[in-house]
This record gives sequence, C-alpha cells and structure tokens, in this order.
Amino acid sequence: MHSGLGSNTYEVVIPKSSIISITGKENDSISWSFATQRILSSKKEQKLIDHSAFPNPFSDFTTIQFNLPQTQSVNLLVFDLKGQIVRQEQYDNLGSDKQSIKFERKDLPAGLYRYQLQSAEGLVGGKMLIK
Repeated sequence: MHSGLGSNTYEVVIPKSSIISITGKENDSISWSFATQRILSSKKEQKLIDHSAFPNPFSDFTTIQFNLPQTQSVNLLVFDLKGQIVRQEQYDNLGSDKQSIKFERKDLPAGLYRYQLQSAEGLVGGKMLIK
C-alpha cells in the first residue's frame, strides 16, 4: 500500500513478516529500488555465520559454502554497487550440514558485488569480485 504525502514523497506500509523488493522509475534518468529484510536475533544469525566464497576474485564462477543446521531453502541475492539486485537464485530443500552453491558469472560485467544468503536461520553476506 502507498499513499502520496506530498511532492514525490510516498509512504509504503509493509507487514512485519514480509520480505519484499520494490523498484521504480521517476523518469529516463532516475530509477530506484529497495528491499526489506527481517532482523534476527544474534543467536539465529550465528547458525549461518560460517560462510565463504572462493575463488574470490573470479572470472567464470565462484563457490559459496555455508552450514545449515536443518533442511531448508536458501535465497542468494547479488547486489551491484548501487544496491540494486542483479541476480536472485533460490535453492530448495538443502540438507543440513555443509552446503555449496556454484555461482556463475554469466552476463555480469567485471566489478565488485555484494551477496546475501537468506534462510529461515538468518542472513549473512559478503563481497565478491569479478575480474
């Protein structure tokens, strides 16, 4: 839901349990996007904290490793330096213990990117460099 508050100002009301992404465009030269995230207690964050991406930097692909305490789905979000989501991948029913995701560069240009792993256990992230 949104309501105009004045000149080009809007209020967006989002239920607490929702995670959403919103994008928009004011004109041909101004576009914007933002995403909401759940804030979790430090106890839950620690369950996903052991993660790494290698090789880093990479040319074609990198492997992101992490631990899961139980079987669940994981979302991988990749952001450019503007904070825009440039890739989103979902991995369903990953088993407990150590997991690996092979992230392929595909059409992404060289540069620095930020990634986030989201699951029921928490949210962790890091940086990766495509050369």
